[in-house]
Amino acid sequence: MPYDHIPYDDEVKSLLEGSGIDVPCELNLDGYVASAMRDFEKRTGYKPFLMDESFVDRFYDPPRPSSSGQTLFLDAGLIEVESVTVGYAGPGTGTELIKDQDFFLQDYNAAAEERPYEMIEFSRTVLSRSDFYYVRPVVGATKSIKVSGKWGYWSTIPDDVYKALIRGAASLALTDLKQGLASGLVEYAEDDVKERYSVELIQKLGDGYEAFANRVIKNYKFVS
Repeated sequence: MPYDHIPYDDEVKSLLEGSGIDVPCELNLDGYVASAMRDFEKRTGYKPFLMDESFVDRFYDPPRPSSSGQTLFLDAGLIEVESVTVGYAGPGTGTELIKDQDFFLQDYNAAAEERPYEMIEFSRTVLSRSDFYYVRPVVGATKSIKVSGKWGYWSTIPDDVYKALIRGAASLALTDLKQGLASGLVEYAEDDVKERYSVELIQKLGDGYEAFANRVIKNYKFVS
């Protein structure tokens, strides 16, 4: 089943405890999932992987004029667009364009194929707008195009990616636990309960979790 959020830290703890590792209170699991997600995005090229929850502004230089019109490469996946503004120089400035009249999201079949848009094509009428160029006749004034949208490459997280993030986070946590053991924390006591840790077991589990995450990352590696 797909998910609309990244895994929770408690899911990492449940995985570890289900594998026979009692997580000591000294090992705070906060942040491991976020680290696993950053690693996943960096290694696959899908950044951000999961669509933004709210609209986010990104700014671009105008593209160079050409006989085929104006094509703006977004260098990111755009799943939903709220507005496109040209001639932007701060709040309250610029002209908001009309979708499917002044600009077109490319490629046309992206939504049908459940892919994000990655380009914006401006109509030729936009070329005659004085506010397309921040200062005429200078072409390409910096950051004068504002695109507000929900960015990402997936609207949900597939089941295999979700599991890979949990296992990737668990592998990072076990690495830190193993380092703690190397510093002398072999036996741990909390209240009346004592736990003795096996470095070999931790290493084996960590390697297995990492291998699973790596297989999924390989399957999702972005190819442009």
